[in-house]
Amino acid sequence: MSAQSQRIQEIEEKINTLKAQWPAHSVKAWMLQQLEDLEEELARLKTVQRNDKNQNG
Repeated sequence: MSAQSQRIQEIEEKINTLKAQWPAHSVKAWMLQQLEDLEEELARLKTVQRNDKNQNG
């Protein structure tokens, strides 16, 4: 598994862990920010990975 794929998996696990801790009400601002940051990084990495696959055939 490439380092990029490992990083994607790590971020997905962090997102799942964060969502498991998500309260039913009154979500803390830091939790929302952390989720947003993780999702942005995940989207960026997936785009890079997709572009790499397209370039390498």
